[in-house]
Order: sequence, then C-alpha cells, then structure tokens
Amino acid sequence: VIQAPRFGKHKLDARSVASIILGGGAGAQLFLSLGTADAVRQFTWVFEKHFDTGADITISCVPVGVSRASDYGLIKIDKACKIIQFSEKPKGGDLETMKDENTFFRLSHQDPKKYIASMGVYVFNRNTLLELPRWTYPKANDFGSDILPSVVKDYNVQIHDAIISHGCFLHECSIEHSVVGMHSRVDYGAELKHTLMMGADIYETEAEIASLLAEGKVPIGVGENTKIRNCIIDMNARIRKNVVIATRDVCTTNKSFV
Repeated sequence: VIQAPRFGKHKLDARSVASIILGGGAGAQLFLSLGTADAVRQFTWVFEKHFDTGADITISCVPVGVSRASDYGLIKIDKACKIIQFSEKPKGGDLETMKDENTFFRLSHQDPKKYIASMGVYVFNRNTLLELPRWTYPKANDFGSDILPSVVKDYNVQIHDAIISHGCFLHECSIEHSVVGMHSRVDYGAELKHTLMMGADIYETEAEIASLLAEGKVPIGVGENTKIRNCIIDMNARIRKNVVIATRDVCTTNKSFV
C-alpha cells in the first residue's frame, strides 16, 4: 500500500538508516538514504513501505508472464504481503511451483501475468544488511541466488507492490497494488487499488487546472476522494472528484468502498 510521504515520521540515524541495493551480484550498487535529494525522492515510496511494515528487507516487485518469468527471481507471498518463498530464475517444474494462484497482483483471473518477479531493488535495515553477508552467509556472492531464498524463512521480508513513474503529482492519496504511469495526477483523498493508470502526455500547469475547475471542467487525472478499483485508466483520462469506479461485486461486498 502506498500512502503519501510523511517525511517527519521517521528519524534516520547511523543505527537505523535503511539501505538500497540496486541489482544483484558482485557489481551491485549500494545506495544510502542519506544520498542526493533526487535519489532519495525516487525511492521515497519504497522507504515508506519498508518502515511502515517493520520489515527487515523489502523487495520491489512487478507481475510478469510465463514467457519472461525464468529471467527473474520469482516470489510467493502470503495474505499479509510477507514473502514466503524466493527462487532465482527457476525453470521447468520449479517455475510452475512459483505461479501466483490468486489475483493479488493482477486485475483479474484472465490476466496472463501469473508470476511475481523481483525488480532487483532491495531495501535493507542497516543491521540486517551488515549481518547477512558478514556473519550469516560469509561465502555468498549474490543476494538473489545465495541469500534471499534462505532469509525469507527467518526474516520479515516484504514486497513493495506499486510502481510510481516519473513526473507524477500525488496529493495525500492511497495507491495499492497498482501501476501509475508518467505525469499522472492523483488528488487528495483519492484511492487506487488493483489499477493500471496509463498516465498523461499532456502537462497542465497549476494555473490551467485552477481555471478548468473554476469553469466546472475536469483536469487530467483523478479527482479528490475518487475511488477506483480493478480498472485500467486510459492515457489523459479526466475523472471527476467523488467518483467510484469499480465492478459491481466490489461495491456490494465492500461497503467501505462506496
């Protein structure tokens, strides 16, 4: 679940700072949250998820189809989003056992992307990062193949399951199990769940948005307090405030959603 950043909530110091490893293997890069402003901004969402769940490790994930599944480390999760199995580039029968049988990451049962793949972005608590390669797995050479398959049994390893593209404007909204495309705008109180938002290739300034609203028109993006679930939002879509877009079963079984 992605919530709006709360920069004052978590105090970072040398004992609790989280670290991000980009990619895997001997040439992996280490990124500390005390880096440049741009670098921190790109990973804010991952950090918030990591801290809020109390995870030891957080892995950024994305759904993939069977044709590409063997190219990645694959993940299985429980209902609490905790990773219970990690397999590095499985094939044959091992690949079949890593199939995600529910629709946690998919828009429907018809969605062909039936596997959860690691994107190779790992967030570690400082002590966990120091402990694993130094003491627990001193002979390990690769996080994906040597360490992660084993640590899921003994550590709290969580997934980061929403993808936020560059240039988005997200105002105190909630985004869960969704992909938000470039230049998307999601306004205050809006909620996206199991949704693909294509984004926008047209940029509207704050002045233009204010002018549209004053004229009773709708700017590009998702309006205030709008709730969207199990949907694909087309490019440059304009959705008013206080709108509910969902399948009938969602509205009838989840009263809090309407």
